[in-house]
Amino acid sequence: MVRSHREGEEYPTAEVLLGNLPGVLRALCDHLLSGEATALDVAYRLASLIDAIEGCRGQPVPTRRTH
Repeated sequence: MVRSHREGEEYPTAEVLLGNLPGVLRALCDHLLSGEATALDVAYRLASLIDAIEGCRGQPVPTRRTH
């Protein structure tokens, strides 16, 4: 995601990021529990996640639709 932003692509909307957040956090937990993660690897992944969330700031918050 960080690379995409550097190449000029737009960040996903806040709604998309929040929708993906549980899956991303589960994947990070699985990676941590695998024993293959280094502190640097985890720090990079967390920084990428934070960067993505901060990158969507300033975008209008979508109105909630009720069906």
